[in-house]
Amino acid sequence: MEQTNQKMQGELLSQGFMTDLSVEFILPDYQPEIKRLLRVRAIPLPVDQYLGGSAAELSGAVEFQALYAAEDGSIWCVTKREDYRLSCPFEADGNFDLSDGLVCDVKTDVEGVSGRVLAPRKLTARCRVRNQVRMYADRVTTEDAPDDVERLSGMMPTSRVRIGRSAPFTLTDEISLDPNEAPLRVISASGEVFPAEAQAGSDVVACRGEILVSLLCVPEQPVPSPEGAEDCLPAAAIPMELRRKIPFAVEIPMDGVTVNCSANAWGSCSEIAVTVEENRILCDVTAVVCARAVCREEIPFTRDAYSTTALTEPVYNALPTMQNLVCKCGNCSLSATKELDEVGLRPGARVIDATGEVTTQPPELARGNYILPGNLRFRVLAQQPDGEYTTAEFDLPFRYESTADGETIPTGSDSVVTPVSIKATIDGNRLQAVAELAVALSLSATEPMQALVSLRVGNPVPAPAANLIICYPAPDDTLWSVAARYHTPVSSLTAKNELPAAPAADSPDSLKGIRYLVV
Repeated sequence: MEQTNQKMQGELLSQGFMTDLSVEFILPDYQPEIKRLLRVRAIPLPVDQYLGGSAAELSGAVEFQALYAAEDGSIWCVTKREDYRLSCPFEADGNFDLSDGLVCDVKTDVEGVSGRVLAPRKLTARCRVRNQVRMYADRVTTEDAPDDVERLSGMMPTSRVRIGRSAPFTLTDEISLDPNEAPLRVISASGEVFPAEAQAGSDVVACRGEILVSLLCVPEQPVPSPEGAEDCLPAAAIPMELRRKIPFAVEIPMDGVTVNCSANAWGSCSEIAVTVEENRILCDVTAVVCARAVCREEIPFTRDAYSTTALTEPVYNALPTMQNLVCKCGNCSLSATKELDEVGLRPGARVIDATGEVTTQPPELARGNYILPGNLRFRVLAQQPDGEYTTAEFDLPFRYESTADGETIPTGSDSVVTPVSIKATIDGNRLQAVAELAVALSLSATEPMQALVSLRVGNPVPAPAANLIICYPAPDDTLWSVAARYHTPVSSLTAKNELPAAPAADSPDSLKGIRYLVV
């Protein structure tokens, strides 16, 4: 008797974990006191994973960035990083093999970001970190193959997910400044990773794209005003944004990946160091890129069985199979025009900075396309004509579409959507908003596949009452149903009769044109 083992990746854990974080800022001596807190951002950094036999231990960090206005109207920024740890326990039945092939997919978002000024040189910030954790492991099925059992086999389509992450890498860029202009002070720096392509290879995923760096700057000293007036800070001293695109290419090792796999990628900037020198600004950007590779597989399984020597009763069960529908990199552009009074701004207001926060909704299938709907919460920091700072907020809905390969309705999404470029300008009485989103699209569906899980064996098959048995098959009979009815091997029926070619023993064509069978 032979024994066979089959492995199919299955979902071990799918759960969201929430962590509340708070941080306290003490201003350095060289920065002025706080008059008003303008904006607080919380930027999640990639999570480190430590996988064990009963839990996944996660270690992550969030970088808080607080923008504030001083008494003289100047804008300053302070940053601080706060670490956190998280344990994600899981339970696995005996069908899972935890010794090898554990995969942990973590999607990290922040929500409820807020800040509060405690003293002229002290403030706090807080947020809630949401980690959506999915864990995958190999589900092992063991089948005995007695000599007297006939099996009807099939191939079960499924998908295998692999996750990888690059080592931190640093890129350097230089921004040249006009020597005739006043020197600049960098208020804040931010960066977003925009992977344009993720290509699966042999045990590797190659990613290329750009890192978009944004520097909020302001002239350091007053610019002389026209003769007869005191020196002042004219419109040029209003904070301005410098943007740079730094290309990157990185390879992420990932065992088991082949050129036939599909892949996507996303990432984040873990550190940005800015140095202002004479006539130039130097930027050192450290980034990490994460990649997902999905390989489609076909696993052999038993659809039906019977014994040639005993009466049997088959037991079936619907096995969940994970089907990845699409895994790719993409991008989405958004734009909108708002009347100033619609967003609480007045004519003559100036845009200081703009940021965005993305939320996604369950995926859809419509008109032959997979659709990932979502919303971009657009936030504009502006200065009113009287010098007061204000924040304008509005929503930009989006629907990212990708051509569907089939008619399966997606039921799950591990997509990562990142706002990599957010711009806002004021033209007359209108605010124009433009955004670019990087999309790491990953949609899936879980489909049940009926399979034989056991065969209950009863009494021996009675001896035939005749030496020759002739069977006249019914219209809905197949070669498999006749062989099972008479407990005879399929190969025996094939040898005794001239049968048409058919893809399987249970195919309707297996007895096409056959009036009778010699059993």
